[in-house]
Formats: sequence, structure tokens, C-alpha cells
Amino acid sequence: MALLPEELLQLVCSQLRPTAKVFEDDRIKRNTLLSMALASKACYRVARPVLFHSLDFRSHGLGGLQPLLRVLLTTTGTCDLVKEIHAYCWETEFERTSHGLRGEGVRGER
Repeated sequence: MALLPEELLQLVCSQLRPTAKVFEDDRIKRNTLLSMALASKACYRVARPVLFHSLDFRSHGLGGLQPLLRVLLTTTGTCDLVKEIHAYCWETEFERTSHGLRGEGVRGER
């Protein structure tokens, strides 16, 4: 199989960069990038920076957080690739415990 020039692979990967605007589109793009990264060493070199450039966490997608953190902490140079982190619908420990303290009348709602 003839190899494509890395410049061409970079153009393909740049078109697959997730935008964090439409979750379903981003999921498809990330899956395609992941498949590309697994295709060959050259594809891995090009797709890896795009895969880790922007991390997107949603309330229904936090199950993959532990494996992701393991990769970030154990694979040399991976943390340097992360440029953006998007987190949606996260509730802090303070918010979780303070909800019970507020009571319904505190906000003026009854």
C-alpha cells in the first residue's frame, strides 16, 4: 500500500477536528480520528494531536474520564497536546451538598 504524504493526512485530520458545537457530529469525528490513529504509525502521528487538542466532557460521557486521565498521566507528551477542555453539566461537591441546605423557601419558591 502506498503511503499518503503526511501533509495530506494533516489536512484530512484538520477537517475532522471536533468543534464542541454539535455533540453527535463530534462523536463521529472523534471515532473517525481514532480509527485513523489505529490504521498506521504515520496516521497515529498525525491524528494524535488532533484527538487530544480539545477534550469534551458531558454529563453522560464521564465514564471515560478515568481511562483518559490514565493516558494523559502515563503517556509522555500527551498532556502537552491538550489545548481546550469543555465541561458541561458538572456539579461540584459544594453544589451537591448545598442543595439540601437551601430549602424550598430560600429562593422564594413554594
